[in-house]
Amino acid sequence: MGGKASLAALGGVGFLRTHYRQIITAGITFIGGFYFFLEFILPAQIGEFKFGKYHDQISTGVMVVGAMAIGLGIINILRIHGSAILKTSRGWMNSLALLGGMFIMLAVAGSDLINSEKSVSSWKYLANLQTFPGKVLEDFQTKSIPAAERIEALGRFVGQTLDQIAANQGPLRRPSGADKAGVEFSVLNADLLQAGAHALLLAQEYRAAAPDLARIAALSRELSASLKSAASAAQKVATANYENAVVRRVQRLLENGFFFPLGAAMFSLLAFYIATAAYRSFRVRSLEALIMMIAAVVVMLGQIPHGPLYVWDKLPAMRLWLLQNLSTPAFRAVYFGAAIAGLAMSVRMWLSLERSPLSTGDDK
Repeated sequence: MGGKASLAALGGVGFLRTHYRQIITAGITFIGGFYFFLEFILPAQIGEFKFGKYHDQISTGVMVVGAMAIGLGIINILRIHGSAILKTSRGWMNSLALLGGMFIMLAVAGSDLINSEKSVSSWKYLANLQTFPGKVLEDFQTKSIPAAERIEALGRFVGQTLDQIAANQGPLRRPSGADKAGVEFSVLNADLLQAGAHALLLAQEYRAAAPDLARIAALSRELSASLKSAASAAQKVATANYENAVVRRVQRLLENGFFFPLGAAMFSLLAFYIATAAYRSFRVRSLEALIMMIAAVVVMLGQIPHGPLYVWDKLPAMRLWLLQNLSTPAFRAVYFGAAIAGLAMSVRMWLSLERSPLSTGDDK
């Protein structure tokens, strides 16, 4: 008796845990759906009250939850197909191919993303620096902020970039092949050398006992122009190196050599299923099938040039009339029905009237 009572108590605790979990899930679902419903129908602002003040943050949170759902999907794939591989179940080779392809694509895509970020950052910083000399001059004139040290720091950065280029390392290394990117590499070197010289002269002008503001303004414009030209050349050089990288080539091979052809093969098989379905539909066994077949033949003959040339010149006009006056209204009716069904399903999910995957077998 004591053992049965303990099992009953444990069963009651499990039921309460499941029950509370359902209540919490249904409550969060209702609150989330109610918020987005009100945000959609209410005006942007009601007096001093703004309902959607934190809508961007809430939407970002929803996207984070969606990303977590993708992670759960990956975990589920690993659990199901990993178990099939370990147990050598039927079709375990297909599971091995799936997981192998997934890990290879994740590794290649991650490496390509890192290379892309490095490529962008290598020239983006130069592009942002083109406004720096003008800002230094403005602060020097309005706030009397010491400017020589700031310009010297800019000159040191330009020198470090030149050292990196001379070492032939990083995204701004010399591109392989004598193509247009090689010419841009020479332009990048020249622009950075010119920018370094302008930075040195500008720092000297700022340190002078009586700075010449006209000379400083001219040097600031020349330094900005050199940095802008260097950023443009660096973008082309970095892009060329990124496109010629081994990881990028492997990704293009996987996409263009495997992924896209396999997708095309799948959709080509789907075309055969559509053709067989059309054949079954066009078999005339009733008056409705006869009407549908005649309409389909008219539409097809009106679409191709041979119809009006060899059959009847009024076929394009008949095709247009059928599409505008019969097909489009019917499609809209189907679309309205699907929209109403989707709305009803959304309301049922919002109110947690649909059977939950967390529910027990005894729930009604």
